[in-house]
Amino acid sequence: MPFLDTNHHEQDESGASSDSFDWHGTWGHAAFEAHMLEKTIDYERSQRKLRADLDAQRDHSVPLSEHERNLRQQDAILHEGDKPLFAALKALIERAGIEGAETPIDAEALSEIINQRNTLAESLPIETILKERLIKPDRSDANALMNYFDREKGEFRDVPSVFHPIFTRWITRNRRHRLFGLAQPYVTGYVDLRGLDCLLKLDTDPFLATQTEHESGFSIWADREEMAQGRFENGRVIWHTNV
Repeated sequence: MPFLDTNHHEQDESGASSDSFDWHGTWGHAAFEAHMLEKTIDYERSQRKLRADLDAQRDHSVPLSEHERNLRQQDAILHEGDKPLFAALKALIERAGIEGAETPIDAEALSEIINQRNTLAESLPIETILKERLIKPDRSDANALMNYFDREKGEFRDVPSVFHPIFTRWITRNRRHRLFGLAQPYVTGYVDLRGLDCLLKLDTDPFLATQTEHESGFSIWADREEMAQGRFENGRVIWHTNV
């Protein structure tokens, strides 16, 4: 149960590390993985533009480091090299929309794009996040999946059924909420809790809409003697701050 927390905060066995999936499973898996690779390519493009802007302003009498030279070499390769792959990813995502997220995908449908990924990865001179994603396209985690449907799609109801097992494990994992907890609240100032015990502590949680930039959740504290008698009429709400 999410509200039963031992407060030891041990490693959660149902966390993102165990919620990976094989992108060869269904068209839904393949489309999501392709979307994540698109984002990585977009990020590399933004970094490439940043380096080009910096090069236009830097003192060229100062030599670049070996790593920076390798980055420029990679930029030259990706300037044209990532365009065919980017188009193939978009085509895969569009086809997935036609085939249906739950439809099993066959290896032949992915063979061409896998070859494109491997060829581009082999041409890159250094190890980068993009190169790693190109070579190992077979695993994505629940955290990225949740962010995709929550932040970009806006509706968890649109999650295809092939992802339901991952979401079920994610939602029902140890979310560090505590009923009748003893943990002290994270606050920047002194809070007088004499005679009070924690009735309920709710950590930041996207499923409860308690995430904000400067807060880490809130807790409800009640009179110790009244709680012992099963009375919860009076208490204090304390917001947990990060700053």
